[in-house]
Amino acid sequence: MLKLEGRIVAVTPIVHSGGNEGISTLLRREVFIIDGKPIRVPVISGNAIRGVLRRIVAKAMLELLECDPTQLPPLAYHLLHDGGIIQEAVHVEPDIDFLRQVRALLPNISLFGGCVRQTPLSGRLIVSPAVPICKETQPYTGIDSVLSLSDIVGEIMFTRRDDREGEKLPDAVQMRYFVECFNAGTEFVHSFIVKSNVPQEIGALHLAIQRFTECPYLGARSAVGLGKVSWTYKADAKLVTAFEKFVKQHKTEILNILHSLG
Repeated sequence: MLKLEGRIVAVTPIVHSGGNEGISTLLRREVFIIDGKPIRVPVISGNAIRGVLRRIVAKAMLELLECDPTQLPPLAYHLLHDGGIIQEAVHVEPDIDFLRQVRALLPNISLFGGCVRQTPLSGRLIVSPAVPICKETQPYTGIDSVLSLSDIVGEIMFTRRDDREGEKLPDAVQMRYFVECFNAGTEFVHSFIVKSNVPQEIGALHLAIQRFTECPYLGARSAVGLGKVSWTYKADAKLVTAFEKFVKQHKTEILNILHSLG
């Protein structure tokens, strides 16, 4: 088992939606028991971070395979990028031998997990939520801070033009709405745990770390510069190479198993 612990810092405000309240989009929150009382603390979910990394590795794998993603069967595409699809009212008996092949030939699916032919395949990667460092979370982070939740959470105002179809509005209405965010400079504690000693599986995580570091955005509205972060994780080049080498060496088998999902 491998554990990596790190810090994430918001370089620009981070928007990570947890629902709406009126005209405001709120941050995702989880309940922490602090001093005997439940407090809803905004976090970046482990699932959101996991999803970003899953898609990074999927893109890298398809590049190594020299495979156009539009040529993949839909079920294979979704398995790589989203973890697969469970089809309602479709019952399929688990094919244990096929699941073993998937785990052996698709190190990224073995790492992140997925649904293969209606059967869940558990992942070997645990991604913690990113918990902000502040006074309220000190019992969990073990880190003292002079900042409170009210200091690290802000709000951004946006406007949306009300252009109604079929109507000519010379002075279109500007609709205001608000999005809650983590302020730039907010620092988070975070960790990865890999329940594997398979080099290509660990290498898949390190490749994700390497490529995410090159384009480090979390949350929504990255197109307007929000969600840029820095983090302390460093990729191990040897492990990245182990993943890349494995994929290239097993190119034919990997493509065959992906196309068999069609």
